Amino acid sequence: MLRLYSLEFAKVQWSVVFLLIGMDALINSGLGAMYMESFQEIFPPSWSELYRQSQTFHSLFFFPLYTGIFASLICYYEHKNNKVWKQLLSLPLFKSHLYLAKFLTLITLMVLVQIAFFVTFLITGWILQPPGEIPCNQLLMHGVLGWLSIFPLAASQLWISQKVTGFGKSLALNVSLVLPNLLISGMVSYLAAWFPFAPPFFAMHPQDSPIPTRFHPVPFWMIVTFTFLFYLILGWRSFIQREWE
Repeated sequence: MLRLYSLEFAKVQWSVVFLLIGMDALINSGLGAMYMESFQEIFPPSWSELYRQSQTFHSLFFFPLYTGIFASLICYYEHKNNKVWKQLLSLPLFKSHLYLAKFLTLITLMVLVQIAFFVTFLITGWILQPPGEIPCNQLLMHGVLGWLSIFPLAASQLWISQKVTGFGKSLALNVSLVLPNLLISGMVSYLAAWFPFAPPFFAMHPQDSPIPTRFHPVPFWMIVTFTFLFYLILGWRSFIQREWE
């Protein structure tokens, strides 16, 4: 299992991954700084306000979008020539181990996205020096919860990516599905949670902000857990039962 995990890491197109991660971190930190300065007469500047402004577009758009893009990249090498799947699966390994290695690689990449976002946020705050103290516990909590909330989407995107061979098709599908987040973010959390692109926003948005979401943690996390297991088992069964001709 560990060997397969290492193999998947070796196949990752790191130049593309780092470019995308850098874009997310820089764009959203820049937007957070700009919006905090623009709306300072309405929302007093602070570390919490800088975080709220920075994370909104990250959790609504970039973070879920990158989940689908990275899932496609993880399967890109095999899809370049469909025979690669057959050759790979002819080796003495379990299909289930290969699938889980790809999933672990995907959620590891999403950890890197979160780390880059928060590091760039802290650097931006250090430059701007907003009033108040850095809400370290809040940042850590939202970072971890935002990552956990992406699990259902990661599982569903890996299931889709093993079937959709064209990277362009996968990108178009993800962009079309992430755009409704702008509307779904206004829903009650336990309804929005059924749409796997939406949970990161609710998990990362501070509830003590001037514009709180309608967040109900218990039903929200129950649905996130259920949908994660549902998509993971669905994708896993599809992968091990498929005949790779």
